Amino acid sequence: MNRLFYCWSLLWIFGCGGELSDHPQAKLPLQSAQNESDVSYREDAPTVFGDSYPVAAAQENTPPEADESGTGFIDSLKSLVEGSPVYEDEDVRDGLIQQLQQAEQDLRDIRLSNRRAIANANRQVRIGRAQQSPNLVLVTLPTLHFSEVERMPRLAGIRNSGMLLTDCYVTSENYSASRSELLAGRFSADSSGYSNEMNLAETIWQSGYDTTLIGVWPFEQHPLESGFDQWTGFASANSMIPEFPDALFTQLTRAEIVSNKNVEVEQQSRINGIEILTDESIAFFDQRKKSTRPLFVHIALPTLAGLDREEMLIEYNCSIGEIVDSLNETGFSGRTCLIVAGITSNSETEQHEYESVGRLTSTVSGLNEGNLRTPMIVFWGTNVARGSQNSSPCSVVDLLPTVAEIGAARRRPNELSGQSLLPALRNQSIGDQRFFYWRNSDGGQAARRGPWKVIVLPGENQMKLFHLPDDSAELQDLAAEYPNIVSEFLAPPAQQELVEELF
Repeated sequence: MNRLFYCWSLLWIFGCGGELSDHPQAKLPLQSAQNESDVSYREDAPTVFGDSYPVAAAQENTPPEADESGTGFIDSLKSLVEGSPVYEDEDVRDGLIQQLQQAEQDLRDIRLSNRRAIANANRQVRIGRAQQSPNLVLVTLPTLHFSEVERMPRLAGIRNSGMLLTDCYVTSENYSASRSELLAGRFSADSSGYSNEMNLAETIWQSGYDTTLIGVWPFEQHPLESGFDQWTGFASANSMIPEFPDALFTQLTRAEIVSNKNVEVEQQSRINGIEILTDESIAFFDQRKKSTRPLFVHIALPTLAGLDREEMLIEYNCSIGEIVDSLNETGFSGRTCLIVAGITSNSETEQHEYESVGRLTSTVSGLNEGNLRTPMIVFWGTNVARGSQNSSPCSVVDLLPTVAEIGAARRRPNELSGQSLLPALRNQSIGDQRFFYWRNSDGGQAARRGPWKVIVLPGENQMKLFHLPDDSAELQDLAAEYPNIVSEFLAPPAQQELVEELF
C-alpha cells in the first residue's frame, strides 16, 4: 500500500456562470427505465444502525444489519436479562429485550438531536461575502487515470468548461485511508481508523452549509455523526458494492430496493448501484433547488462488483453526465463549484502520452507518476477560466482547506497538511517547494519537491532522480549528474528513526 505524507525540512529516503459542459453529449446506454428523479424503488424498512456503525465486508452483498454490540447501561441491562434465570419465560425475556432495544434507539436519536441543537447554536451566521458563497458539489471516483478522461466524454466536457489540475496526487491505494485523509485534510501514517473531529463536512457545516453525502461510506462512525445532515448510500470499506444491491441506507433507515430484491425480476428491470446513486442525486437537486442555505454535496461513486474497467467507465460517464444535466436543469450550475477527482492510486503497468501532461508511466511498484497522479477537474462558472490548466503540485488533502476558503468558513481545523487551491483556480502558482512522500508496505519509497522526483525501489539502496518538467515519464535517471539534489532528499539518522517509528 502506498501512502503519501508531508515530511520535515529534509526527507528520509535511505540506502459556475453558465452551463457546465459545451461537449456534445455522447450517445450512451440508457441507465434506467425509471424516471431520473424517481426514487420510488426504495421501500423503507425498520432496520437501523447501532452505536458502532457496521462497515460492510469487502464482498458483502447487502448493507449490514444493526450492530448490537455497543456498551453502556442499556447493554448491561440486556445482558442481565439474557443471562438471568428470573427471566426463563422466553416470551417475557424477548419482550424485555425488545423494549430495551427501542429505548437504546430512542436515546441514540436524542443524543443526535441534542448534539445538532448545541452545534446549531454556535453555527456561523452567513453575512457579507459569505452570503455569496457557491454551492459545492464534490464527485469522487475510487480511481481515475488521465487516460480515462477522453474515454468519458461527459467528464471531458467538464474539463473543457473548467480547469484541469495536472499534478494532483492521491495519498494511498487503500480506499478507506484515502477517504479518511480527504476528510481530515491531513496525511497520516495510521490507516487503521478515521476520526470524525472537525473534518471537511463538519467544517463546511459549521460555516452555514447544509451537508449531504450520496454514495459509499467506508467508516464505522455514521455519516450523521461526521458532519453530514443527510446520507443516502451504501456501506463499503473498499468502495466495492454488488452490481444490483438489494438495499441501501437513507439516514438511519435501511431501505430495500424492491426491483433488485425480487429474484424473479428480469435483469433489465433491475437498477445497479451507480444508477441508484445517480437517481438519488437528481432527486436531491430537484428537491433543493429553492434552498435558502448553500449546499455541500459529496457524491462518492462506488465500484460495482463483476464489471470490468471499460464497463465502469461507461457507468461513471453516464452518472456524471446526468448529474451535470440535473445541475443545469435545476439552475444550480450558475452558482455551483463542481469538483471531480479520483482518490486512490493504481499498480497497473502502462505508458501513455497525454496532451495535457505529457507521457506518464505506471509500474507495478506503484511509485511512478502514472500510478500516483489523478486528474482533478474543477468547474466554477466564470471564476475558473474555461479550458485552463494548472500544474502546481497538489493533493486530495487540499480539498478541505479549499472548500473552507470557497465557503468562507471562519472555523477551520488546525495543523492541516493541505493548503487551499483557490490561488491555483485563479491560475496562480502555489507551493512550488511542497514535499510529497510515499512509502509502500514493501519498502519502496518516492518523494517530490518542486520539479524533482526521487524513487527508491523495494530492496534497493539506489536513489533515482527525475526532473519531471522535462521527463514526466521518469525515463532518465539524473542522480549521478545532480548529487546535490539527491542529498536534499536525505535526512539525518535521528529523523530516519522518527520516520521508522511511524511504520
